Amino acid sequence: MDKVKIAVVGAGYIGLAHIDCLQHSATCELSAIVDPSPTAEAVAAKRGVALFKMLDELIAQSRPDGIVLDHVHPGRHSDIARKTHRDNACGRRASGQDC
Repeated sequence: MDKVKIAVVGAGYIGLAHIDCLQHSATCELSAIVDPSPTAEAVAAKRGVALFKMLDELIAQSRPDGIVLDHVHPGRHSDIARKTHRDNACGRRASGQDC
């Protein structure tokens, strides 16, 4: 069975926890990081994944199965979720699978 490909938006303190979880998951894998900060470059390079500065770049160039929103104010999560759903940003739905 193929692992579920997950992109993480935000490589800060909470984002790093999600990134580390994905790196040790038996069912999911980190596919990309979205973060405009200079420190995110080192995080992505260390994990061997693509880095995108903006969510729109990820949507245009990659098709993760899911997206973890860590770098976004909780009040904006629903806006971004609608955008990723509308743009079909995720290739397959990962509901019900535990990472």
